[in-house]
Amino acid sequence: MVNLMREHVPPETRIHYVITRGGAAPNIVPEFAEVYYYVQHRI
Repeated sequence: MVNLMREHVPPETRIHYVITRGGAAPNIVPEFAEVYYYVQHRI
């Protein structure tokens, strides 16, 4: 959903993310997942 939100923020806003724990296999929903988001916007 964050990628869809990019359409509604100013062009100078930066949104980055890192998936730190995403599971062991791509086709299995993990019991635990973790992602860090970094958002920057100058006022």
